[in-house]
Amino acid sequence: MKKRGVSPLISIILIISFTIVIAAFVFVWGSGTFVKYKEKTDFESTGSLECATKTAINIKKACILGDKVQLQIENTGSRDIDSFLFRTKGNNINLFELNKNSGVYSSNMFEAEFDANRLTGILNPNEIEVFPRLLINNKYFTCDKTSISIKPCYLLPRLNTFDDWTKTGEFAGVITEDMINNENLDPGIGLMLTSSNSLEIKSNPFKIPEEITNFHIRGKVNVNGNVKYELMFLDGSLAKSLIDKSNALDLKISPTIDISDLKDKEVYLSIILEGDTGDYATLSELCYTNSNYCII
Repeated sequence: MKKRGVSPLISIILIISFTIVIAAFVFVWGSGTFVKYKEKTDFESTGSLECATKTAINIKKACILGDKVQLQIENTGSRDIDSFLFRTKGNNINLFELNKNSGVYSSNMFEAEFDANRLTGILNPNEIEVFPRLLINNKYFTCDKTSISIKPCYLLPRLNTFDDWTKTGEFAGVITEDMINNENLDPGIGLMLTSSNSLEIKSNPFKIPEEITNFHIRGKVNVNGNVKYELMFLDGSLAKSLIDKSNALDLKISPTIDISDLKDKEVYLSIILEGDTGDYATLSELCYTNSNYCII
């Protein structure tokens, strides 16, 4: 029997049909790709234009407070900034995104967190880069960075050496190794009476930073008489009583004191001890409680 193949006409029809299907597929795929490409191009061009013509910032303050960088950023552009990206740099790099709005011509405080872990984080941050981010078509576009160097927010005095204090009466000076071992004390400032008498020591003056609201102090007292820890104004008047104890034997002290009414004031710390031979009062820590910074 003679075999018959596909007729030329049917072959042509099949080829045309197949071509149409392929063309339709390519058209659909190409249309989607083109739409995505156009959307991406429009997003990038709009974002670049908005950043270049309407977005500007002025970083008025940048300083380290614990594991955060405090920034005061002024929006000097002509549109809102919808978010920020912060890149803290030092011996390592840390990124932090903050979805906080900054209105036109406003000046706002921001906190950029960073990893302060000694092993994995940044030990000595020295620079921060600020990237404004604009919300365009429900997506964030990141503008170019503005950089600024950073330093500690508070340059605190050190009060844990003999030269940082003035005294009236007998003064034992900085806590000795024997006192630490025998009385289970932490290093710091120590007052010990060598006779039945009274003793006062005064620290160098220091200024209470505006943002600080609380002090936390830690130490130990062993006194048969009286002991006072006081913040004093420079004219000698009382600014704030921190501790006032009588007949306090082997007492660990660790109070937190509200100093919000002393913001931006210059004070000094006074410790007054009245008792018998061998009585002592110590101060091993004096910290601002809403930061990681300690005077002692």
